[in-house]
Amino acid sequence: MFQPSLLKKNSHLHFKWLFFFCVIGSSLFLANCSQEKESEQVIATVNDSEITVSDFEQKYVGYLIKTGRNDIKNERYRYLSELIDNLAVADAAIQKNYLGNQTYQDAIWYQKRKSLADIYFVDQMNERIENPSEEDVRLAFAKSKRKVYVRHLFSKDEDKLYRYYNRLEAGENFVDLANEFYGTAEYDSTAGYLGPISYYGIDDNFAETAFSINEGGYSEPIRTSFGYHIIYVEKVLFEAMLTESEYQIRKEGIQNKVKQRNQALEANAYIRDLMSKVNIEMNREPLVSLMEEIRNLPSIQEIDREQEDGDMEGATWNDGKLDELALEVDEQSVLGTYVLLGERIDFTIEDYLNWLPYLPLNESRNRTGASVGRALRNEVLMRLAKEEGYENDDRVNKKVKDRGMEVLSDLYQQELIQIALQDTSETEIPENFRNQVIRNRSYNIETSYWKIPATSLEEAKVIRRDILSGTPPQTFPNYTSIEQASLSPIDADYRLVSKATVGSPVTASSETQGWVVLNVNDKEFIQISVDDPGKEVEKMYRVLNFLDTKIDSMRSASDVVIDTTLFDEIYEL
Repeated sequence: MFQPSLLKKNSHLHFKWLFFFCVIGSSLFLANCSQEKESEQVIATVNDSEITVSDFEQKYVGYLIKTGRNDIKNERYRYLSELIDNLAVADAAIQKNYLGNQTYQDAIWYQKRKSLADIYFVDQMNERIENPSEEDVRLAFAKSKRKVYVRHLFSKDEDKLYRYYNRLEAGENFVDLANEFYGTAEYDSTAGYLGPISYYGIDDNFAETAFSINEGGYSEPIRTSFGYHIIYVEKVLFEAMLTESEYQIRKEGIQNKVKQRNQALEANAYIRDLMSKVNIEMNREPLVSLMEEIRNLPSIQEIDREQEDGDMEGATWNDGKLDELALEVDEQSVLGTYVLLGERIDFTIEDYLNWLPYLPLNESRNRTGASVGRALRNEVLMRLAKEEGYENDDRVNKKVKDRGMEVLSDLYQQELIQIALQDTSETEIPENFRNQVIRNRSYNIETSYWKIPATSLEEAKVIRRDILSGTPPQTFPNYTSIEQASLSPIDADYRLVSKATVGSPVTASSETQGWVVLNVNDKEFIQISVDDPGKEVEKMYRVLNFLDTKIDSMRSASDVVIDTTLFDEIYEL
């Protein structure tokens, strides 16, 4: 049976930032690559957990790209503090016996499968790529000593970026276009600014492109693990002197990095060769049927209606869409077969669903065959990894632990939110919080809906099918109808209602309620007014203040050590 995941549920209410995931490709090596000792130096420890230089770099760069924030020292320290808080909350969750939580178990199940495939792939590439030449290593050493200051335009839509690229080619100013592109409220001279990047501190294709552009130049749209970018090089700082003695000391580490960079850029050739050897036979009829089911999903059609110019930015396979698709397909239907280790193996729709959270929604909708091919590739790599004993690999276990800590923190915060909501006393809202609500464009949902609780996904499916067949929803136990409600972002039903398609019963789940069948009759997002914040903003402040207090307490109770000297040295501008 397809398992519900927490892979796409990445919003931490306290931290308000997004973790990003990687498909097998260039970003895979960014997450596993650094073999130089400085990349594994520890910036901070929280009880038994460590945050290394490479851990921080990978997450911080993804955070900047996803949020559009500028790279300044205070932002770095703020983000490091959030990582530390996250680990402190996760440790507290462990003490509260959260390790048995089904959501946590599902999340680490998915992460282990992905990490097995990822790390096996890295090792296979390590064996196949020749060592770089002396000239290659010296050039990489020189680039590693430079700082390239960049801006970028970022989108999931390649066509959109090409429209802006053509305007750059016509002579328009990059900063002017960046202000338009990001919709700044007033002209911002730092629009699109990422700051200085290092040669090995960012996505491989992004780095190779940026370090190949002259000062004042820009790139065509390129693809990275995050989406598409136009890169503009603001400034290049060269090391005043490259010494032979330093090169000799760092040569081995640089050589490893060059090899890994080559792996990332040449990975496609390896994948094509591997998949050609497993004798794949696809079944056209179930593949076409799957494509039609994906395109006809109400949530997918709603995205099509809402997105302008076909821009699918922000559209992902989250829990709700996955559950919706699982209800419409025969999970045991065989999409194709392949031969591995002398055995012909079925690749079913269930297998595809289990990889779908890592695959682009737009591709699964428009190029379903290619999407299935990606999932099948991942399945082959995972099975090969298991065959060769990678389930006990320390690197796999670290990735699983890291993901688990994220989920544990999120789960415990959900419990704290429910505790805070029980407090109905009046609270004075500070002026700075009232203003922040507006700056963050917080919204309530004005809605009417009904819901029916279920003990499992299977029961929810049965209830939904019975309702679609004509059974009145009011006849089911614990049916609840909510009329003309105003939900704030901290209400238990907010996320479920915000993601649900209007006018059709869907299965949904949350940490606090478990599985439900939900039908949203209508909904309207209402921006919260600074002049009349009302009870909802008061409730929001009460919850966030409660979270801050509790998390500060958990951090104080943790053994936290920060190497500020190392942190400042690494990110000295």
